Amino acid sequence: MDGMNFVANVKSLCEAVSISMSDFSAQYIARRGRARHQQDEITVEHYFKFDLFNVVIDSQLQELDNKFNDNTVELIILSSTLDPREMHNAFRIDDICRLVQKFYPKDFAEHEMLQLRIQFEHFDHVRQFHDFRTLKTMTDLCQ
Repeated sequence: MDGMNFVANVKSLCEAVSISMSDFSAQYIARRGRARHQQDEITVEHYFKFDLFNVVIDSQLQELDNKFNDNTVELIILSSTLDPREMHNAFRIDDICRLVQKFYPKDFAEHEMLQLRIQFEHFDHVRQFHDFRTLKTMTDLCQ
């Protein structure tokens, strides 16, 4: 449901149960802080659609920042490199190696980490060659 349909539904409900509703095209007047010094003329609709929305989004972002520390966010970002849906765009070898080195150092010996990079680079070359061959085959079929 888009915003306009939602407002229309709320207005219809308010009218049905005799609840007064603000005029969304009226000028919004702040009740606190800057009310006397309010320079900008914004509508009630603007206040609810943008100003209040931004405050809610900022609050939610702050809450997410408080729940997830930097290491958790980095782990999520680096783990996203393992999503097979993303491999057709770019195979991010550096991110995978950083993921292994930072979050799984006890699971890999130093020489295994080096081997891992070599194997990923080989895989990426094969993948790119396969994509090129597929593209060439498709081009040949279209001619």
